Amino acid sequence: MDSKAILFVSNISAIANAQYLERLFSAYGTVLHVELFGEGPHRYAEVTYSTVDDADAAVAALHCHYQTCRNLPMIVLYSKNSPAVSVYGHQVGEEFMKAAEEKRPPLSLPLDEFDGAHQRLGVQAPPSENAIIREHHTAGY
Repeated sequence: MDSKAILFVSNISAIANAQYLERLFSAYGTVLHVELFGEGPHRYAEVTYSTVDDADAAVAALHCHYQTCRNLPMIVLYSKNSPAVSVYGHQVGEEFMKAAEEKRPPLSLPLDEFDGAHQRLGVQAPPSENAIIREHHTAGY
């Protein structure tokens, strides 16, 4: 899909800023905007991608797989404000809510096994924090 998509991101470290999140999420496609909201344990972000396919790749790679807080996996789902949501995104969100109701970890839904008719590149693993800082280091970061 070519429509832009907005992801909801929670369980973000207190020291992670918009620049850090942009670097992390840009590993999966063109990030148009990152905005942080709230403070402390209620902190979350919205990451806007240029395409739903890029957003799907980020969800597949980062949702419950990446941590910016020790022992607290990052939650990456389509935002209720997203102008477009893929079927994959809906299914990941539904599984996450079902798992929360049943008080269990969510099942992983691999993107490459989800839609065999859609040609996708493999989803790469998330970059390490050191790689994000080292490869994209700018003054003042």
